[in-house]
Amino acid sequence: MTRGVEAAAGAGLSIGRRRQDRPALPATHPPPPCRPEARETSVIPQPTPPDAVPDGYLPAHHGGPYARELGPFWSRAEEAQVALGIRLQHRHCNSAGAAHGGFVATLADLGLIHAVAVMRERQGKPRHFLTTVSLTVDYLAPAPEGCWLEVRCEVSRLGRNLSFTEGTMLADGRRVARVSAVMAVLGPRD
Repeated sequence: MTRGVEAAAGAGLSIGRRRQDRPALPATHPPPPCRPEARETSVIPQPTPPDAVPDGYLPAHHGGPYARELGPFWSRAEEAQVALGIRLQHRHCNSAGAAHGGFVATLADLGLIHAVAVMRERQGKPRHFLTTVSLTVDYLAPAPEGCWLEVRCEVSRLGRNLSFTEGTMLADGRRVARVSAVMAVLGPRD
């Protein structure tokens, strides 16, 4: 035994095992919340009041089950640009009260792929599954809870197999991220 282990053993301390008189923690105990006052009672998305959505936006119905759990998302398509936005809720935020970086990346991915789908439809191309090949997010500033967070996207190249998109993410009109992606066109959708 080393000198430190001998001293600990001599003092009645056990090394490498749990004291027998102390009960073990249950294997599935839940982690404590970051802020008890911020604990949510439900993970079900709350509806966004119509007055909380800027004019010109319509409900976006895309993205599959993952996006539906994070939404509701709202879309606005213009001639050269497609925007996807959401009213930022507490469940989208980190412990500092700003949009979680992973949520910012998710909104970027959903918005950029939505822009490709809209532009393909406008060109009369059939609906296909699209997947992200590369996603770049440059975080510029925090997006505070309660803001209208949107990504405005343009498709710079709409190819047969790959599409290239870029955009800007805004929180109440203030730029918070610069985003870009390459999307692959997969098989046809039903």
